Amino acid sequence: MTDLQDKRMLDSGLREQPIDERDLRFGAVVTLPPLETIPNNFTVGRTEVTVDQKNTDLCTAYATTQANEDQERVEFSPDFQFAMTKFIEGNPNSWGATIRDACASLVKYGSLPIVNAEFSWQKQGRGFIADWDNWPEALKQKAILYAKSSYALVSGPYDLFDNMRATLWANRNERRSIVTGLVWRNSWMVAKDGVIPNQGYEDNGTPHAIRIVGVKYIHGEPYLIAPLTSGTRYGDNGVFYLPRVVVNKECSMKWGYYTFIDATPDQIRYLQKKSLTTKSLWWVRIWLIIKKLFLS
Repeated sequence: MTDLQDKRMLDSGLREQPIDERDLRFGAVVTLPPLETIPNNFTVGRTEVTVDQKNTDLCTAYATTQANEDQERVEFSPDFQFAMTKFIEGNPNSWGATIRDACASLVKYGSLPIVNAEFSWQKQGRGFIADWDNWPEALKQKAILYAKSSYALVSGPYDLFDNMRATLWANRNERRSIVTGLVWRNSWMVAKDGVIPNQGYEDNGTPHAIRIVGVKYIHGEPYLIAPLTSGTRYGDNGVFYLPRVVVNKECSMKWGYYTFIDATPDQIRYLQKKSLTTKSLWWVRIWLIIKKLFLS
């Protein structure tokens, strides 16, 4: 067996999702910074890799819980998140999940601190943890304390790579990372120092959800920082660096690219409708309360 063959292909379980025009758009309510104001190197989230999902189909759960960990500074259970994602989908037995359903699970049901999690796929098995009925109501009440307000598509005036870069910088104070997906190539697992090549890689691979946490300049060019959930054996101690060409080509709408936002869906929709930004959020919140009380 060659060294390349020895690098297992990620069997992650990311599924395609239909385009939904109801998706909220981050760039419609947040003014992205000019590219020249973005520093060469920065991170908004943790880069250390401490988990290995192995051949499970929980990549969406790992990516979204770790995005929440970046904000809350609390370690969460991907097993619980997967159960809530499958609850939204309605089928615990289907393989994998979409990023949209995974993000929605954090909004509707929150995230369970791992210190409170009674189950894991390593102990009870994937089938058990995917069934939401196996999770006690008391644990669901603990999770809802960490619910996100909403999530939105990364969007803006630039190409996707720079929209991601600018979104990360705009979110730096809130430590909001980005969850996206792409077809992960087996050859990338042996990319020198985790730097993904611009070209020359194979056509086929495995869809995989990933978390983008920052930017690093390499040989004078910006790369997006993606800590994988496959242990520290591969890449730069488990971290990979994605170039512009790969991000713009491989991270498509069929996978999605989302960031969490501290405003409710109704508030964001109102901002979008009125072409306002989150700077006007305080009075939008007041107006929506008044409308609900007196005008409904």
